[in-house]
Amino acid sequence: MLLEMPCHWAQGQDLATFQYESVVVLSHSNSFAMVQLIIKIDGSDLDSAVIKTQQMELRVLDIKADAMRFEVKDIYGESFNFVPRFFKLIYEDGSIIAAKKEQTTIPLLPKEVLAAKVTFEADFRFKQGMRVELHYGLSILAEITVE
Repeated sequence: MLLEMPCHWAQGQDLATFQYESVVVLSHSNSFAMVQLIIKIDGSDLDSAVIKTQQMELRVLDIKADAMRFEVKDIYGESFNFVPRFFKLIYEDGSIIAAKKEQTTIPLLPKEVLAAKVTFEADFRFKQGMRVELHYGLSILAEITVE
């Protein structure tokens, strides 16, 4: 799936060079260019990727500047709490973008499916060829690759 992502762009900068060489910083800034990137989760296209754990299945519905929306589905058959603040992204260079702590825990009933938004403390930054780990608590959920 191609995602158009806003990114910082200095006026007068050659956009072709910018797309190839620059880190794409998702931002709420007014000075941005639209760059198309292919985001994959564990090698699957974003729109078909399913992340499975012992308790739940997650599908990424969309990625914004500092947030991800998931479809969360119980697969274990028991109620549990979905805790957005447990998410974090760990980049190849060791830097971490954690989810904001003040997010509300969402109770999920058996066999229930819901949409949940996870907001992070900083804007995401992506560039072609990058690998990022998506963590939930102490577990690695998936590897996100950018093409």
